[in-house]
Amino acid sequence: MKIQALALIPASLLLGFTSAQAADKSVGLLFSESGVGINYSNALPFSIKDNDSMQLRLQLSGLNGDGDEEITEEGNTYVGDIELADHKVTADWFPYDNQFFVTAGLGYLKTDIDVTNKEGSGYSVGDIDVGSDGSTLNATIDQSSVAPYLGIGWGNKLAGKSGLSFFAELGVMKPLDDARVSLSSTSTSVSQADIEQERRKLKNALGDVRLSASLGLSYRF
Repeated sequence: MKIQALALIPASLLLGFTSAQAADKSVGLLFSESGVGINYSNALPFSIKDNDSMQLRLQLSGLNGDGDEEITEEGNTYVGDIELADHKVTADWFPYDNQFFVTAGLGYLKTDIDVTNKEGSGYSVGDIDVGSDGSTLNATIDQSSVAPYLGIGWGNKLAGKSGLSFFAELGVMKPLDDARVSLSSTSTSVSQADIEQERRKLKNALGDVRLSASLGLSYRF
């Protein structure tokens, strides 16, 4: 009996040590303007100041809508195929003894849109308003680019025991490659100059800097 009791001591110590360990990884589900995604975080052995911490994070999110996705741009309502992707690798710095963090890294943005004005609705091209005359307005947007990322957020800090953690994040991405935008209309009441004017408006609406926002829930372990 004494030998059996002694044999149990190392196992008990090991179990006690394991349960006392702080969480150093997490996996989670997120919702963003680019669709639904997942993220994975891992604690980093770096520190800049007292009571801070750093984490490495991989985030993958996207949306793939075939044929029935509806969007509104520059007052025109379109329906069609929309494929979006927003992937990031970031370093998250928690400078204080709370859940606030500053994050920076590199992302990949993909936008693939092929849409036509909603059936039965009019549309505008340049300064021309086209009624429901049966004509169509087709727009395509194609962009695939690396994009530096900078943001702030709250939550998912890898500290303390295992468990669930809510997180929210807001940042900006700067695509290094321009989007390719094309526009065409079957209406006889609009000129090529009108179409080019509307195409430029659509491209400008995309902006040089993209907003990136997400909410999610992660499990720390």
